[in-house]
Amino acid sequence: IVGIDVDYEVVRDGMLMVAVSGTAVRI
Repeated sequence: IVGIDVDYEVVRDGMLMVAVSGTAVRI
């Protein structure tokens, strides 16, 4: 369960980075 939680956090952080990068590119 802990491993899954960690993976989820990593994926969420990755998605956030992609979203921020996409916004920066648009600007």
